Amino acid sequence: MSWFSSFFDWVAQFIERLIELIQALLTSGGGGTIPDDKCCLLARKDNECNWVGSKSKFTCPPGWYKQWWVCCEGTQQIACGECTKSQSSCWGGPWECSIWWYTGGSC
Repeated sequence: MSWFSSFFDWVAQFIERLIELIQALLTSGGGGTIPDDKCCLLARKDNECNWVGSKSKFTCPPGWYKQWWVCCEGTQQIACGECTKSQSSCWGGPWECSIWWYTGGSC
């Protein structure tokens, strides 16, 4: 492989990552209230977790751990998530934030 081909591949990958970053920054959210927590029984309806790109990519602050599960609302599968201090369970609190999203799956 020539140096020109390697350089071209590097530039193409850089541009692709830059576009992904811009898309992620334009489609982010969280931090507000959650008016309807569907079937999740979320602990923190007052503080939606921050997310980038899609809600399934929610983030937790340092020292907090992502926990998630699924539930069914009618025929739609919903994923639920929270940031907790527990590394092994979402049921043990304390909780920093909560979030839910449609998975696209059916029940």
